[in-house]
Amino acid sequence: PFPPEIAFDAFSDLPRQPLWSPWLRSVTYVDDDEDEENATASTRPNGVGRSSRWTLRVKGLTLGWNAVATALEKPHLIEWESTSGVKNMGSVQFTFAGDDDRQCQMILTMTVVAPRALAALFRKSERIGDVFREKFLMSTLERFRDVVLKDYEDMEEEVIRGFDE
Repeated sequence: PFPPEIAFDAFSDLPRQPLWSPWLRSVTYVDDDEDEENATASTRPNGVGRSSRWTLRVKGLTLGWNAVATALEKPHLIEWESTSGVKNMGSVQFTFAGDDDRQCQMILTMTVVAPRALAALFRKSERIGDVFREKFLMSTLERFRDVVLKDYEDMEEEVIRGFDE
């Protein structure tokens, strides 16, 4: 229930990700000074190529990885891939939902190569994919919607108060 620009800005603010994903313990940007030494204007346009460090905790198991943004096309597309740790890659697309420019559709695509400890759990249960989608992914996306909606409503109230003053 908010425009793609609002969704894009929230989702691309990586340190905020743990607000809506209860399994994420932290997301931080890799030291910018270290990153800048290896960056050039062509590798870092609009944040593309910026590294981040992710820490996840599931069932007492802590997993981590570094990732890099491979595409940022505001307000419609974010793509990433891991550079170390848990191998993963994905994209999120934000499009207008029908004719309403105040609503967007979010399409999240992810590929994760599970570490051996988790892969063993996947092999033992046929339902693990369903559990991942229902418990992890859907609850995370619902929390994302709720957090961003509250921020969006607060922002609109501030704008209205500004006009009233």
